[in-house]
Amino acid sequence: MNFKAAIAVLGLSLCWASAAEARGSVPIIAHDNVLLAAGPLTTDQVRGAILRAAARTGYPWTVTAGGPDSLVATTIVRGKHTAEVTITYTRTSITVAYRDSKNLNYRVRKGVAEIHPNYNKWVQELIDAIQTEASRK
Repeated sequence: MNFKAAIAVLGLSLCWASAAEARGSVPIIAHDNVLLAAGPLTTDQVRGAILRAAARTGYPWTVTAGGPDSLVATTIVRGKHTAEVTITYTRTSITVAYRDSKNLNYRVRKGVAEIHPNYNKWVQELIDAIQTEASRK
């Protein structure tokens, strides 16, 4: 390969990598006051549903105490991607908020928090599992 061809290949590779990185992040979806379909439960029942759900998702979440009526959940995917959320709960709803991440391209651009699209998928999977567990009371 001659020098000009090598430079052209390198240039195209950099353009492709930049384009891939630009579409790699999406806005973080807010999950504020998500109503529990099961209706009013005790806060202990909601907490139990969160703990059971965290253990049964495709990528299990480790849960620790976060404060009164809140928990911190962390998942590590394939040993290299980490997502951490704070889950606050009441008798009728949950709020799942971004807390931290590693290797998920988190950034704030023009005032909007962005992250790798899989983060939103993993959080939605957790919320769906919480809904399922809450309905089992």
